Amino acid sequence: MLVAISWPERGKALFPDGQFRWERVEQAMQASSWGAIGGSPSWGSFDFLTTDPTRSNSGQLTLTLWIQSKVNGNLNTSDLSSPTIKDLSSLIKRSVYQPPVLQMYCCKNLLLGVPMMLIWP
Repeated sequence: MLVAISWPERGKALFPDGQFRWERVEQAMQASSWGAIGGSPSWGSFDFLTTDPTRSNSGQLTLTLWIQSKVNGNLNTSDLSSPTIKDLSSLIKRSVYQPPVLQMYCCKNLLLGVPMMLIWP
């Protein structure tokens, strides 16, 4: 299962027929503006964020589902080198959430069982 979250009026602008479609998300990312895809220009930029597919199962799921939609559900390793998938990957890379270095350091050490003490002013 994949969860997409938006304000109701923005969801209606992005998916006017009420159906989630990756191509609409891609159009919105390319346009970078709600106004360019039928929303109110006062909503500002269209921002899509996803977790890093190299570190997160949900990021992997997002990427896989999106790529499958581009190849009509039949994903083969040869598809990954196609220009269409390369273009999509480039677009998505700009949207990958990168946590601050301190957060990554703390999480890594916590998982490894390294004792830590953080003091905040």
